[in-house]
Amino acid sequence: MTSRMLAWGIVLLACPLSLLPASAAERIYCAASDDHIDLSLELGFDKRDPERLHHFRGIAALKGSAPQAGTQRFRLESEMIRQYWIDDKDLRLSLRNALPSRRPALGLSIVLQTERKSMGTLRFEGVYEAKLVRHTQSGTAAGETMMDETAPIFCAIKR
Repeated sequence: MTSRMLAWGIVLLACPLSLLPASAAERIYCAASDDHIDLSLELGFDKRDPERLHHFRGIAALKGSAPQAGTQRFRLESEMIRQYWIDDKDLRLSLRNALPSRRPALGLSIVLQTERKSMGTLRFEGVYEAKLVRHTQSGTAAGETMMDETAPIFCAIKR
């Protein structure tokens, strides 16, 4: 082994995991708990294409008087994702769902906007925006907003 190869090997072994790009993460976990919602998300990324999301799941529990019976606690699944973005600094995610799944009367949207404060951290911090809207029976009007909240959320990179 040449001295150059040995030097690069030492550099790579000494490089902390936190300095690796966020997009190289295999999994990211996000959580928020406040007066309005309990939210837990898991995002999994492809090892060969680290910016490609291949796994998503989550659970949300709405609190307070806004939710109707049958809509207080529900699963979040990949077909609810409308858009996502991840790079070395930012993680953004947009979800939309109709509640309950049979004959939906409510629409829920959740948007995450987070960033890493430095390359040396495995944590994203930011806010989520959650909006719950009751649909009108005619379906022509936008509906009544029952919840429109913005609150802190954090996400952790797991390798």
